[in-house]
Amino acid sequence: MSRELYDQLFKWAATTNLNHVIKFHNEARLLFKGVYQSLGSPKDDSDIETKALRDTYFQFDGLLHINTFLMLHSYLEEWLFHLCKAVQPPPDRNKSGIERFKPSFQALGADLSAGNWLFLKDAEKVRNCLLHANGRVSLSKNSTEMEKIAQKYPKELSIVQDRLVVHADFLQRFSSETEAFLNHMRSLPNPSFQGTAFGGP
Repeated sequence: MSRELYDQLFKWAATTNLNHVIKFHNEARLLFKGVYQSLGSPKDDSDIETKALRDTYFQFDGLLHINTFLMLHSYLEEWLFHLCKAVQPPPDRNKSGIERFKPSFQALGADLSAGNWLFLKDAEKVRNCLLHANGRVSLSKNSTEMEKIAQKYPKELSIVQDRLVVHADFLQRFSSETEAFLNHMRSLPNPSFQGTAFGGP
């Protein structure tokens, strides 16, 4: 199989799998929206049960954003693992998250000053806050840093009553930046890629 065909398959797989996760998110949101709208206007809430149901679906929508983001981030880490598993030096096991892959990326000549890599590093801190502090900014490892990240992406992240809120725009951006970074890695003219899961003949 030619290198050109491998490149085409790589890009197709990366894009298609990312789109499947986003599609799942969008379809689930449509279901939530349909049920929410079936309740009528909030002004018509005449009983506690209807109001509670409305609040529940509103909360589920927010949780859907979080769960989708965590799926996307897991997807990214898995692809980075496969990209680097035949590269010297190997990922640094003393590091955590995507930082463990940095030595391999540098050996491949990747541009780690690019915007997509910097965004992915911020996104990982968002992921850590959601997983390790249950989204509570004050309990995150570096609350000041989390506040700055939320301010950095005002249309995509927000903090409400000390909770980090992930908006749909953040998911779309994460998907786009992930796709861009994977394509950048695959385009590197480095022989270390030969023989990896995504290397050509």
